[in-house]
Amino acid sequence: MTIPMTTRRHAGLTSLLSAVLLAGALGSFSSLAPSTHAGAATNSATSAQVIKDVTSVPASVFSAVGASTTSTPVTTPSPVTKQKLLTIGPKPEILYIGAEFCPFCAAERWPLVIALSRFGTFSSLGLIQSAPSPEAYPNTPTLSFYGSKYTSKYVSFAAVETETRTHQPLMNMTSGQSNLVKKYDNANFIGGLPYADGIPFLDLGNRYLQSGSSFTPTILSGSTQARIAARLADPTNSITRTIITAANQLVTDICTLTKQQPAAVCR
Repeated sequence: MTIPMTTRRHAGLTSLLSAVLLAGALGSFSSLAPSTHAGAATNSATSAQVIKDVTSVPASVFSAVGASTTSTPVTTPSPVTKQKLLTIGPKPEILYIGAEFCPFCAAERWPLVIALSRFGTFSSLGLIQSAPSPEAYPNTPTLSFYGSKYTSKYVSFAAVETETRTHQPLMNMTSGQSNLVKKYDNANFIGGLPYADGIPFLDLGNRYLQSGSSFTPTILSGSTQARIAARLADPTNSITRTIITAANQLVTDICTLTKQQPAAVCR
């Protein structure tokens, strides 16, 4: 049985995004903060420790997992050619489109945050769970990019969480981001998609594209952010091995964008 690794965008997303755009013009969403919107976790010592563990995985773990054989296959980004390099200023851009309700987005944020942390620094990441039942893989523990910032001398990162875990509008794409999704998030560029317009959607500089999660959220079921994060220093842990396998693939692809810099990571 083939399990779709992607969530179809919410049926009302177009109208919701229009509402967000209008509300943004009116200033209605300007006061939202990572710890105040529906479904977001409040700041705590626990969340601080989780984020520290996730963003500072030892280099030895990447090497140990990369040199081993993992039992869980991952969905990897599809290479594309003859497309203009996606950039923000002088740096290659990595674009993520997702939603907080989406369990596949919940799974993908783990390796994405870990991979990007090898090239730069996050601040103000939030802790959330995906939507409750009857959503597939309910309450998957994860992080949120809403309200976060990322700095790097090698790449730029743009993240859009379109809805909360209760399907309320949260962030809106720019017209340029929307055009990228319309152009690339389909079977013309990404092989094996069950349908177009799925999330999570990743665009690595217009050189690699991914729609869907690197692994099934099942492995995170019943766990917590604290337990997952605390085990990321153990390359023998099954969850760690799955997450780091996916992160290693993202690191490899990002290194092609950065021309193998920094050398300590890309070698």
